[in-house]
Amino acid sequence: MKREALALTHFGGTLAPQLLDLADVTVFQQFVGGKTYEELIQENPTNKDCFSDAGQILADIHTPVHRPFVYLQEEIESKIAKYSKKARPVLDTYFKKTPIVQIDWEEVKKFGSTRVHRDLWLGNIIKGIAIDWEFSGIGSPYEDFAIAELWIFMKYGGKEAFYESYGRKPDEKTVLEFLKLKCIQFLSTTTPDNIESEEPTGFYHNKLSILQELCSHEN
Repeated sequence: MKREALALTHFGGTLAPQLLDLADVTVFQQFVGGKTYEELIQENPTNKDCFSDAGQILADIHTPVHRPFVYLQEEIESKIAKYSKKARPVLDTYFKKTPIVQIDWEEVKKFGSTRVHRDLWLGNIIKGIAIDWEFSGIGSPYEDFAIAELWIFMKYGGKEAFYESYGRKPDEKTVLEFLKLKCIQFLSTTTPDNIESEEPTGFYHNKLSILQELCSHEN
């Protein structure tokens, strides 16, 4: 709630809904009506404007935050250790070789620390407004690039239009390493039994297959 309220205070009225009020554990914010960009792209898969708009929105969200880079590196390394440990039962079950996230910190440093959304996909954009800021904060733009890879490009394409509008293209290998981390994060919230009982096209099976594909290129 605090993260979302701070984000609405910072971006409200431009990139986010306006913050109307706070009460106890409730955030009251402007209602944004209309179809999401995901609905629009499903109706018209050739509509490149959705990808271009999403890239511009993300560029505007990524306002720089000046702080020593070592803090960002420590935070990300802490996440790698935390999620890898929590996902250990799943990783040990489905991988002969433990997946390792190897970050090129020099590439990450080129983008520095910025404000990040951490859940920006086409279903969270309506009329140029980004919604669902509960995971937002200060971090690396690569966290958002990984989400775009997972929820936008792998499903609908549009990468070229997205990054042309964003204004610069990130290092592809580093994006995929952050995608590995994101998959491990998701897998850290389940168990092997839950995955076995899930439909083959289910949420966790999808993240497992993506992680397996990413790791297969290392062998």
